[in-house]
Amino acid sequence: MIPPRDVDPAVYQQQLDMIRAMTPAARFEIGMRWIEMGRQLLEARLRAEHPGITPGGLVVAVFEACHGHLYTEDMKIRIRASILAAHGE
Repeated sequence: MIPPRDVDPAVYQQQLDMIRAMTPAARFEIGMRWIEMGRQLLEARLRAEHPGITPGGLVVAVFEACHGHLYTEDMKIRIRASILAAHGE
């Protein structure tokens, strides 16, 4: 693992030691919280960029930002339609 350039190496080592001392369940929980925070930040950015975005549109935008590169355009069209239908849009 490449250490970050903005953290003192001794502090970085302490962080690693703390993480390694955690149970797998605790590490998993931290990872899930980071994923949730990332999603919330993405949603906040999308709302700021598109003030009138609908709830379904927001879910579509998050999907496209996070997973859009994994699907063909035909599949993305069907997924977008499914998301919007699920949100009544």
